[in-house]
Amino acid sequence: MPKPIHGLLDSLIEQFAAAIAARARQLGGRHLDMRCRVEGCKNMSRGPRFGYICDKHRKELSAKEQREAREKWNAAHAKAA
Repeated sequence: MPKPIHGLLDSLIEQFAAAIAARARQLGGRHLDMRCRVEGCKNMSRGPRFGYICDKHRKELSAKEQREAREKWNAAHAKAA
């Protein structure tokens, strides 16, 4: 004779798994734009740790010029609030 608690437990586990999967789909939509922030550059940057500036421009541009390039890119790509 099967125990009724197993059926209840199975349905609870399935509901929990479905809830976790739905939440994962909601959070999985954010993708970072990893392109270099210098205008006209099509190289990939190394991400936020390096200020979204590619290796070439990190060597060639001063810190001030890199900051200005990021500010210009941010202004051009600002979301309308």
